[in-house]
Order: sequence, then structure tokens, then C-alpha cells
Amino acid sequence: EDLARLGLLPPNMAAGLADEGGLGEYHNVYEAPHDERLAWLPDTSRVDQQAEVVFFVGCTSAYARQNMALDTYNLLEKAGVNFTVLSDEWCCGHPYLAGGMPEKAAANIEHTLALVKQVGARQMVFNCPGCQRAFRDDYNKLTGHAAPVEAFEVVELLADRLAAGELRMERYRPKTTVTYHDPCVLGRWMGIYEAPRQLLKAIPGINLVEMSRNRRDGYCCGAGGMIRWDFGEMANLAGADRIAEAAATGAEILLSACPACVMQLQQSRQKAKARLKVMDITELLAQQIRPLRTGD
Repeated sequence: EDLARLGLLPPNMAAGLADEGGLGEYHNVYEAPHDERLAWLPDTSRVDQQAEVVFFVGCTSAYARQNMALDTYNLLEKAGVNFTVLSDEWCCGHPYLAGGMPEKAAANIEHTLALVKQVGARQMVFNCPGCQRAFRDDYNKLTGHAAPVEAFEVVELLADRLAAGELRMERYRPKTTVTYHDPCVLGRWMGIYEAPRQLLKAIPGINLVEMSRNRRDGYCCGAGGMIRWDFGEMANLAGADRIAEAAATGAEILLSACPACVMQLQQSRQKAKARLKVMDITELLAQQIRPLRTGD
């Protein structure tokens, strides 16, 4: 916060968080047109509707990894969730926190909470741990009171519904060995380690093996804290280390549950020319999860 106040932030971070030409103007970290945030949607039937749950898309899913947005959308439909998406969703505010601007972070969260109230939702679901943490934990620290909604990661929701017998898993063919990278925020910050593993272990044909450093001991992929904006080489070194560790397990697929992690790990995999595939867990689950129907 002192560096932000003194104007001493790293240059790319300062530009990315600026009121003009940055996050303050575009409401997303990619400086893309705000009215294209929902361009990935198959139709507008779920936009700004009265619903029990808001699917908060997040900047990376909306602009850089639109397949993750669509996979999450389809998973919520398969799970029978009564949900909506918001046409005027803004960035969750996490980049402002990383850049020492808590007041701006709180303002972004409050903007979205006002929209959530308008559609009558009591819950929000996320596929980005940083976004979830902003609403679940950070808002309370910023304002002294909790957000008036429950915030869930999509893997939590799906694991609960699978355990309740509301979903089933299709067999994955051919049999495949996978490993899982714990995102820093989802794991160490929020303690969500088992939900993604429960889902993966429930898929027939999937063999989950662990990297030597996992759960609380898992290492960062390199993308945390917006570090790639100004220290890309540092991020790449961390990512390369993680790719090597994943490859050592013999896994054919490296999975994670964070758009930023997946982007960094995919880039690191390409540089290392590693054979394993990098996927977000929502992509795999969207292929395998089915609603449980009468007679199944």
C-alpha cells in the first residue's frame, strides 16, 4: 500500500491498475471492451435473471480462457443449478489488492454485490479462486463485515452434489493417469484440497497420482499476485519447476482449478516441450459429468 501511495509500483502493474487505460476504465485486467465480457455465452437467456445463484465469470475466463467460462456454465446447467450471469460484472478487485489499493478493491466488490442483490441471489459460484476469495474473505477484511452472499468454488458445489447422489460420472476412455496442481489461493488460502480430488477419483478410467509436493506443500505455478505483469521470467521459472514435477509422476494430464494457473502451466509446458497435457478441471468434468436421472 505504501508503494502504491508513493507511486512506486512496478511499471506494468501501475499501468494495468490505472484509472485511465487500465482496470479502472475497462473493469478487466485484459483492457478489453467491457461489453464483450459475455461474448462467449451461447445465448442471453440466463443474463440478469432472478436466480438463487450468480455465476461470477471473472476476467480470465471471460476474455482469455472462454472455454473455461462455457465449461463452468454447462456444468452448472447439468447440475440443475438455478443461476444467472451478470451483464455488468466487474473485476473481483483481487488485482487492486495485489497492487496495494484496498479501497478500489472494495468498490469493485460492492459494485457486483449490488447487482447480486438485484437478481435476488443468495449464493455466488466461481471457477477462479482469486475471485472467490475476494468475496468470501477479502471483503470482510476490507469493510469489517461479511458479504451478504455465500461464495463457493464450482468444484465444491459439484463435489457436494455428487456425494448427494445427484450426479454421475461417465467412464473416461482410454484409461488415463492425471495429476493435480493445488492453486495457492484455493489451497493454502482457503483450505479447499479435497473437493477436486474427490471429483477426479470418482471418474471411472481416471487414475489420480500426486506430485511429491501437494496440498499445503504444493508449490506456486508462478502466476500468483499478478507477478507476470512485471516479472515474467520469475513466473516462468516457477512454472517450469512445476511442469518438471508433474512430468515426473508419469501423468498424461496435469489438471488445476484456476484459470491463471492453467494459463501459466500451459505456457511453461510449451517452453519445456513436455508431453503431458494441461487442462482446467472444469474442462475434464464438463466431458464426464451427467445428471442422475430416474432409472440410472
